[in-house]
Amino acid sequence: MRPSYLSLVAVTVAVVTAPVRDLRADEPPASRWVGAPVLPVGRLDVNAVHELRLTRFKHLPDEFGDAWADGIDLAIAVSPRLTLGLGHSARARGTIDHGGGWCHDGRGQVCDRAYAGALLDARWLARRGERGSVTALARAGVIGLGPVRPAVRLGLSGRRWRGRWWGAVEPEFQIALGHREAGNRDQLVAPLWIGVGHRRAAAWIMTGVRGELVGFGEKYEIPLLLGGGLTVRQVRVGAEVGLPQLAGPQNTGNVRHAAIWLGVTF
Repeated sequence: MRPSYLSLVAVTVAVVTAPVRDLRADEPPASRWVGAPVLPVGRLDVNAVHELRLTRFKHLPDEFGDAWADGIDLAIAVSPRLTLGLGHSARARGTIDHGGGWCHDGRGQVCDRAYAGALLDARWLARRGERGSVTALARAGVIGLGPVRPAVRLGLSGRRWRGRWWGAVEPEFQIALGHREAGNRDQLVAPLWIGVGHRRAAAWIMTGVRGELVGFGEKYEIPLLLGGGLTVRQVRVGAEVGLPQLAGPQNTGNVRHAAIWLGVTF
């Protein structure tokens, strides 16, 4: 394993094994801005996400401002411990990339289908304490429709908060269920967020590691993303910008992505 991957594993173990005392399952942590949180009971979150390319090249046409995809991310708490979700966007999947949803043709992309798929998910709150929580994650769906590329993802979401500061880590294994020849591969997706702020306003950085399990040491990517959001009554607005391949064996700073979103909580 590379040192960066060992560090991520160590953070995950520390979060998951940290002693936490069970409290009310509807206590809203500040880290709800990112990842796949368990919502307060009875809540419904709806987010519309617009994904963009910010890539510039020396010898190729720039893709700065090109639309990549649009998606709707939904989450509803059906019990104090169980939240169900539907994720289209890359940020809902814990990546800096294009997500599913509705694909846009552009200078750097030709869509196989107008609709690019989604993932259904279940989030089960295993433990919550005064400063942390652990949630089991299970997702299933399609990550592309030309051809259909089904996959399941299994993992954990660990969250810690103290005052204005909070963090989250969500390691998941993605298992391909078909059409591996079309790029549907088994992967590790393990984002890590560190943020500051509460429900009205927050800012965060995101890194982690992502890569195909076969030949992981030659293919993994370490991203870097900056994000922020603001809440006005029940409406949230936010933006993220990042480099999906900042470090790793095939690193580049030329590839840059962004996302802007509008959300409402009912």
